Amino acid sequence: MIPLLEGVRVLDLCRLGVAATMRLADLGAEVIKIEEPPYGDYLRGLPPISSEHGIGLFYLMLNRNKKSLGLNLKSDEGRRIFFELLATSDVIVELSKPGTFERLGLDYESVRRAKPDIIYCSVTGYGLTGPYRDLPSHGMNIDAAGGLLHIERNSDGRPEIAMASALGLEMGGANAALAVAAALYRRSVTGEGTYLDISCWDGAVAANSAIPPALNLGPDDTFDHPLRPGGPGPKYNVYGTKDDKVLLICPIEKKFWVAFCRAADKEEWAERGCYDGPMDYGESDQTLREDIETVMRTRTLDDWMQTLLAADVPVSPVLEPSDLPDNPHAEARQMFAQSDDPRYQGLRFVTVPVRMMGAEWSVALPPPVLGEQTLEIMRGLGYDEAAQARLKAAGVIAAIS
Repeated sequence: MIPLLEGVRVLDLCRLGVAATMRLADLGAEVIKIEEPPYGDYLRGLPPISSEHGIGLFYLMLNRNKKSLGLNLKSDEGRRIFFELLATSDVIVELSKPGTFERLGLDYESVRRAKPDIIYCSVTGYGLTGPYRDLPSHGMNIDAAGGLLHIERNSDGRPEIAMASALGLEMGGANAALAVAAALYRRSVTGEGTYLDISCWDGAVAANSAIPPALNLGPDDTFDHPLRPGGPGPKYNVYGTKDDKVLLICPIEKKFWVAFCRAADKEEWAERGCYDGPMDYGESDQTLREDIETVMRTRTLDDWMQTLLAADVPVSPVLEPSDLPDNPHAEARQMFAQSDDPRYQGLRFVTVPVRMMGAEWSVALPPPVLGEQTLEIMRGLGYDEAAQARLKAAGVIAAIS
């Protein structure tokens, strides 16, 4: 962990593992994942399942550096224990449909009466206001409604998904972690807690590069999405190489286009384009894409990378997720790490995308088994073994010995 948030205690009330609390844990916060017995986080059983560890890979990737408290918040005693834990906590992060925790008496207004300086962060699909407020959603729903789901139509006009992701969900988690960190700073200055309404849909919209120009179109303007299928133009597009790999080139400024032409031994192409403005995508040149394709097929990806980087041309390899763990840049950036826990030998994690001078990131705590730290946390609240055994028998807590 990177100890930027050391000393901060976060109560994670997210039924599905969420990037927000993982980021806070990676930055040194003590994150207590409160899970409802008997199933806990649904992601444990969501495919793809690790053949080696028997657990859903999404769960493993989103729950490192957290502790697990198996606690039934639907019971009176479970809620009482929660409020005892609240007294020594700084942040609550919950991921649910609006109104879920209000019905349990664990909404912000109820919680702040007991802990006035609490920072309470609600992460929802669409936020707490607006006509989409109560829509149930998964990751792709957010991208679809946020303009990030790329659709193509086949020959009979039927829509097909051309490219899918869960960027909105990831952006929601990142924005929540950022907002919590900012709220902690504000509290250090004012002594006041706050309530944070984080919408994953807001994150999708903010991440959509087509939004700013679309906001300002006039009645006679037209606009093609800059990342539409097929690319904006020949000078900003993907090309196959001699070794059947894929390269993206982006020499849309004249200086980069001239540099590309020299590097490709095609200096006669330098004037192909319209540079009345600062950039040209090459769309007006009907044969340019085919000409570039022919040239790009003459060298391997590595050859082109070395040549174009030396010429200062915007270029990048197009990588599959499976290419990244062994990528030399990822290795240099220490983007992947392994857990030392014997249960997860060989399991690799994507590290926190933050670097701090003098600190190295590590997996301090592996993804927890349901209730793995329940006894430790309950002891910290003053419950002896007899009290814990009674609560476990009553189904209030889930714990492993």
